[in-house]
Amino acid sequence: MAIKILLVDDNENNLLSIEVVLEKEKYEFHRATSGKEALRILLKEEDFTLILLDVKMPIMDGYETAELIYQRDKLKQIPIIFITAHDYEEAAIFKGYKAGAVDFIRKPFNAEILRSKVAVFTELYRKNQLLRQQEEKVQAINNQLLELNQDLERRVLERTMELENLNQELQALNLSKDKFLSVISHDLRNPLTSLLISSENLDQDAEKLQAGQIKLLAGIINRTSKKY
Repeated sequence: MAIKILLVDDNENNLLSIEVVLEKEKYEFHRATSGKEALRILLKEEDFTLILLDVKMPIMDGYETAELIYQRDKLKQIPIIFITAHDYEEAAIFKGYKAGAVDFIRKPFNAEILRSKVAVFTELYRKNQLLRQQEEKVQAINNQLLELNQDLERRVLERTMELENLNQELQALNLSKDKFLSVISHDLRNPLTSLLISSENLDQDAEKLQAGQIKLLAGIINRTSKKY
């Protein structure tokens, strides 16, 4: 996780001094000798961990530079530490915090204090990055769960529709079966009745019936049987 620090001071010796103090921590430094140059760098690169910004600079001082930096939403998360040779006057401090500063370091700076303050914001940056990565992982997992849930809902819906279609087909088949059985029952009822009556007459009254009557009943049975 690269730690990029933007150093802004119109005096290059001051920039070099800061780098020498912080070089053991293996930070990645970017230099700007004016507020305008700092803004130009920030237009190209936005992923800085910290900005060390000199207050007293010609044309555009540190306060104005900070205000312009924070006009861009993507740069508002970068903390700015003002470096000043002036006393910590209440009005100057208020102006600095209003411009967006998170801290002040006085010139000539104490090396240990500089290292300590930079280390604090560096550690905060690392933790924020780790937190952001965890949030991205959680979001990715949530997205996967959402996709799985949507897929499951889709499959359940498809299965439900399939079952409904099958149920409708089954109802249609049952209705067709009932109609078929009704037709068959109706078509068979009359010939069966004739067969039953004719056969009962032959069975019960065979001895009483004349040859012509027996022949008639036998003919009915024969014709009915052949017809159906």
